[in-house]
Amino acid sequence: MGWGVVAASRAKILGTAVLLDDPRWCTSTIVDVCSEARRMTGGPRPRTASNVAAAICTSMWKRTTHTLVFMYDDAERMHPQRDVLHAKRYRPMTAEKEAAERAKGRVIIQGSAYARGSEPYTDAEARSFTANSKIVWPRLWATTVGKACAFALVRKACIVWHQLNTDDESERVFVSWHRGKPTAYPYDSQRARDVAKACCSNTFGEADGKVAEAVKVLAPHGPVIIQTIDTDMILQVLASRTAHEWPTVHLRLLNETVALHTFVAARGGDSYERRLTATFWLLACNGVDYCRGLTRFGFNVDALAESASASPALFSVNDGEASFDAAAAMGVLCSLKRRRVKNRTWSEFNGEVSDMLFCLSLFSGAEPTKEPWGGPACAALVVCNLPGDEPFDSATLASSATHATMVVIGVGK
Repeated sequence: MGWGVVAASRAKILGTAVLLDDPRWCTSTIVDVCSEARRMTGGPRPRTASNVAAAICTSMWKRTTHTLVFMYDDAERMHPQRDVLHAKRYRPMTAEKEAAERAKGRVIIQGSAYARGSEPYTDAEARSFTANSKIVWPRLWATTVGKACAFALVRKACIVWHQLNTDDESERVFVSWHRGKPTAYPYDSQRARDVAKACCSNTFGEADGKVAEAVKVLAPHGPVIIQTIDTDMILQVLASRTAHEWPTVHLRLLNETVALHTFVAARGGDSYERRLTATFWLLACNGVDYCRGLTRFGFNVDALAESASASPALFSVNDGEASFDAAAAMGVLCSLKRRRVKNRTWSEFNGEVSDMLFCLSLFSGAEPTKEPWGGPACAALVVCNLPGDEPFDSATLASSATHATMVVIGVGK
């Protein structure tokens, strides 16, 4: 998943947490292999899965002294909101659009247009590939079956690489988890099994949720690097209850490295209520996959980001629950300059804030072992009792605090 803030605004928000150089070493590296494999296979040059796996494994071990954890998506445990997201994101191509693409000489496959020669592999071709098959990976990633085959090839090849390159007497530990029982090396090491059990005792389906849980386990024991291209990992760490206790956590993104421990300290530190508040306002800045944020209601990213530091605490936390003070939030929004927007209603606003609170709950690690998928349910919350068809404008916004409610969400423990 990605945070919708553009790179320049993100750098401004992160401030001194953005590093000019990568960390030279860490005790543990935790990798979202679903994003890392895509990053490593973006070009048109054919490569084998064994070659891709070797490149990933060797690059990760260069900086890692002790523990390397690979996490993969588990399609069987995806949160139901993922289907809702995909239905919005991957809408079928209209007949007019399809005709226009065909007129350009493009090939239409599963509702997408491709230039001839770059079209996806067929399902039969995708299933026929082995670890040593030369593959043009963008063609394999382009279909549902191809994507599943691609991850299976990389996952198995990474395990084989560690089988061939792990000394049974080594103190270095490798953990790989897709679904079910995780794989751990050295195979006969009790410590490796203990690390695997601790890092993989959740039911999250998305790799980044698994990564966030593994960080909670490993970060207290030494410097950690998180390897992913998903920028919303910044907010997932900020929303973690124990993040202020982690001495050194670095996030290596596509083109930047972030000292998350520095960012956490600057956005509330040991006050969990302050960090949840900061996460809420940063979610408002163009959102993430599961929410769109508040900019479409006329609010400015810079002003919303400033509220992450200037706003009073919006949450009070009690064990595994957090109460959201909607009246205080509406008071902050009333104080912000915003551009005039048309055709927005309070029903849409309530729905958006409800989605943001769901994301906040999910990022905090709420209900990590819930069956059949980890994470909270996405409930339709009402934060302001104004008529749903009432236009969202300055007049109704000014009176919104008097109609605000107190909402309770689940948070990680």
